[in-house]
Amino acid sequence: MAYIKNCLLTITVLNLFLTHQVHGQIKTSHYLYAEFESAVVLFKSGVAEEVGLNYNTLTEEMVYRQQGTYFALDQTGTIDTVFLHQKRFIPHEDFFLEVMRKEQATLLVRHRNKLINAGTSTTFGSSQTNAIDNITNIISTGKVYDLVIAGDYKLVPENGFYLMVDGQYHRITGTKDLNRQFPGRDKDIRDFIRANKIKINQAEDLINLLVYLQTK
Repeated sequence: MAYIKNCLLTITVLNLFLTHQVHGQIKTSHYLYAEFESAVVLFKSGVAEEVGLNYNTLTEEMVYRQQGTYFALDQTGTIDTVFLHQKRFIPHEDFFLEVMRKEQATLLVRHRNKLINAGTSTTFGSSQTNAIDNITNIISTGKVYDLVIAGDYKLVPENGFYLMVDGQYHRITGTKDLNRQFPGRDKDIRDFIRANKIKINQAEDLINLLVYLQTK
């Protein structure tokens, strides 16, 4: 596979469940899908290569496994599109965006998670420093590429949403961003959100709002 970098980790894969419990310890997956799936990487040169991929939401990399070793797609600027899980992903900066389409609307979704730890309990409560050290250790030792991470950790979604307008990426974080992209539609946006209980931080809700704005 062209354009790869070694993630410096060799492991034995035991299980592919997203979240499961082993010997009383919770293991949580930070990968977008339960399993590595056959995918097609289309390069800007026109060359297409097939490989088993999954998306790591902590490192925000397309990762594949070869003989027990994990690798990540490198030089993403040479990549046009990744077709994975019957979905399209495009590289942007140092991460990938899922191209989510519904009718005439297109929403670009950044899948990202943050790993947090409540800390180690002490006589005086929890140690946040311990928690940070534990997470740093996971990243520095390459365990961030494991299919599951064991321990008292929690994944906190930090997804991002973008619109592509005239070849430019515009991030949507709230109604003010939508008002800028759809001038004069402030009342329509406000009324639709209220009537349909739309949550701007939910991809399905947001694309339903975009469908409404682009068809009304």
